Amino acid sequence: MKTQFPTTVEFGELVLAIYDEAAQYSDDPREVSCLATRTVQEILSHAPKPKSSRPLLGSN
Repeated sequence: MKTQFPTTVEFGELVLAIYDEAAQYSDDPREVSCLATRTVQEILSHAPKPKSSRPLLGSN
């Protein structure tokens, strides 16, 4: 069993790594882009949401 530890990386580096990994599955640039985009969206959907200290526009 492999233990994973949390690692901090720059967002751009993460996206680049995802695109590199997606390129292993297809030679079609459009399909690579779709795979990578869906992966980034999935990761972001599980990310903690920032707590905003500013009110939303139009919510007076």
